[in-house]
Amino acid sequence: MEQAVEKMKAERRESKSEKHPAAVRCQAVLSVWTEHRKPGEVCRELGIKWMTLMHWQKRAMEGMLQALTPRVPLTQGRSLPPRLLAMLARQEAQLTARLSVASAGPLTRRLQRIQEKRRETGHAAETAA
Repeated sequence: MEQAVEKMKAERRESKSEKHPAAVRCQAVLSVWTEHRKPGEVCRELGIKWMTLMHWQKRAMEGMLQALTPRVPLTQGRSLPPRLLAMLARQEAQLTARLSVASAGPLTRRLQRIQEKRRETGHAAETAA
């Protein structure tokens, strides 16, 4: 039963977004902002509620502010969203943990033995000379 309800909700969401593509929403907001049309006219024409138009306007303003905010080079890391920075830090920590576990394997021990033998041979050659 719950799956059927979720499916209906998903279909409703899809139909709403398909009914008014981004270009139509943009034109609606711009026509109100430039005072070519009144908000009531736009709402009636598109068959939307007044709050929906207000939401579109708010999102449009946020998008403009974000687009016009000076960008910081990615090397400084400040232009990435905090959520993405946290995710990258977690992945880096996981990778470091995996590498440290893998480095304790037989290859590392063999490398250590080889290095010890070289030190011993080098030390023996120095004492012989």
